[in-house]
This record gives sequence, C-alpha cells and structure tokens, in this order.
Amino acid sequence: MGKLDLTSIVEKSQAESGLIFDSEGHMLDSYKVSNENNVSAMIGVIVTMSNELLQDTMETKIGDDTNAISLASKSGFIIIEKISKDQFICLITKDLSNANFMKLTLRKIVSA
Repeated sequence: MGKLDLTSIVEKSQAESGLIFDSEGHMLDSYKVSNENNVSAMIGVIVTMSNELLQDTMETKIGDDTNAISLASKSGFIIIEKISKDQFICLITKDLSNANFMKLTLRKIVSA
C-alpha cells in the first residue's frame, strides 16, 4: 500500500477529520484534528490497551492483532483501523449516521 491521501479518505468516508499515526502513537498526518499530537498519543494508548485486553481475555499471546476499534457516543463516532504493520488511520465524525459509511470506506482501503 502506498502513501494514503488522508484528505481524500476523510472526504470519501464522510468523516469530519482524521489522522494517521504509527504504532507508538506518533502522528504522521492529520486533517482537521485539533491537538493532533495529543490525540494520536491517546489513540496509540487505546490500541496498546486493546491488544492487552484481547490477550488477557482470550488467555493467549496474540501479539498486536487489533485490526479495528470503534468508539461511539451520543456526541460522535471514532474508528481506528490498522493499515499496515506499524500504521493506523483514525476517522472522526460528530454525525453518527456516517459511522457505517466510514467503516465501509476503511475496509475498502485496507483490503486493497
């Protein structure tokens, strides 16, 4: 997979903002995200903790197999998707009706 055009992905997915970050939580690219370095660091922690949660609950050493995480609230939706061994993309919207379209768009990108 080549370099992703984050702006195009955000627009195609009907998200409002997004970012690409590495497995350490370092921001690589962002589009309309306030405090993008802090956000990417927090999302990096969420990915790490999700991996550990899966390991503990599945009682196995599955490594870093978390491929997608969705967070939903009354005020919005966030989806985090693994796009390569060491990179993730995160799309954010305040409009919950866009959630499924965002998921579908990311699935197409990841499976390409």
